[in-house]
Amino acid sequence: MASFPALRPSGRSWTPGALSQSSFTHVGGNEVRILLNSTRTGDVLRLSYENLQETDANLIISHYVGQRTTFDAFDLSTDVYAGISNYSAITVSGNKWRYTKAPQVQYLSPDVQSVSVELIQVLP
Repeated sequence: MASFPALRPSGRSWTPGALSQSSFTHVGGNEVRILLNSTRTGDVLRLSYENLQETDANLIISHYVGQRTTFDAFDLSTDVYAGISNYSAITVSGNKWRYTKAPQVQYLSPDVQSVSVELIQVLP
């Protein structure tokens, strides 16, 4: 498991996940909810990297391929959270991340690219 490249994103957005739960409707019509886990998962983190040198952009692409695309989970470096003084709300200690889909690459000029990735937080 290789950590995500230590690059500071140009932008990021985060959508919080939820606790694992199950619900069903009882015969009498009442809803019953069961909490299956006490750890939040499913957070989505979108990172954008604008005007990267090709060598840095290739670090992200190589990482994606090395993680067997969307299969393997990995850690994020603190560089991903640069500019956020307290990022404990964004990440759950001990959880890992994996890609939800392939990185999107935009070729701007020779040796300059913009890359965006979408990651989802999962249990280790």
